[in-house]
Amino acid sequence: MSSERLFHVCKGCGPHVDSIFVSCSKCKRFLVPCGNQKKDQCCHHHRVIFTDGACSSNGKQGATAGLGIAIGSKGSEQDQWSIPVDDVVDANGRRTSQRAELLAAIYGLRLVGSHDRDTLCPAERGSKYLYWIIATDSQYVVKGMTEWFDNWKVRSMLVLSCFLL
Repeated sequence: MSSERLFHVCKGCGPHVDSIFVSCSKCKRFLVPCGNQKKDQCCHHHRVIFTDGACSSNGKQGATAGLGIAIGSKGSEQDQWSIPVDDVVDANGRRTSQRAELLAAIYGLRLVGSHDRDTLCPAERGSKYLYWIIATDSQYVVKGMTEWFDNWKVRSMLVLSCFLL
């Protein structure tokens, strides 16, 4: 796996940082290390969410899929989830690996949105900047978010407007 970052963080961050992500000793959240903080502190401005999706019998009748999402190292349902894909999770389309990868990123963002309202770390309260970095091994998700998103959005609006006519 490449350690090349596809995002820019605090000016103090850079190649001198030992790892791409760390776990806060207080809240156990996964974070991007920040060179602007003291050694025993974590910068909660750039938080990391790890997502993965998988599908057996990819695209075929009877295929099954699942999602994995982690935002911290507590190891409980407070910050790590394993979600089987069923019609409640995804009522549209057939089960495929790419669809599962994309669903994992989408569900991950939904989970942290609702999770954060209830469980902000004291270091995060009052933070001026909060960003979520999605860490994935899926080129489909990365290109979807960085290259194809605008086209997907336009196509989605066109499809939606056809249904409204």
